[in-house]
Amino acid sequence: MHMIEELDELYEMRFKHGRYPGYHEEPIKFMPTYKCEIFQNNGKYINKKDQCPSYTDRILLKQNDSTSEIKFNKYYTREEVFGSDHRPVYLDCTIRLGLVNFIEPQ
Repeated sequence: MHMIEELDELYEMRFKHGRYPGYHEEPIKFMPTYKCEIFQNNGKYINKKDQCPSYTDRILLKQNDSTSEIKFNKYYTREEVFGSDHRPVYLDCTIRLGLVNFIEPQ
């Protein structure tokens, strides 16, 4: 069985080709989000031109300030949201901004 990273184009671009430096993505612990049945959540995917199910919707985060902190709580999909062949993904995180980000009042 293959690891997701072995077959993932975004992983390849980031780690083998140096794209999106400094960005972070939490580990994927959910089923592929594309190409799903539009109006059902039955775990079935639509086969389009022999295209395998994929993770087309992703969230990458970049921390530009070393005084801020990011706590990742949950990275998952909303399987109950219908109307598209994609299932939306969400990232629940807590961001604490360092005081260096603010302008002091005069």
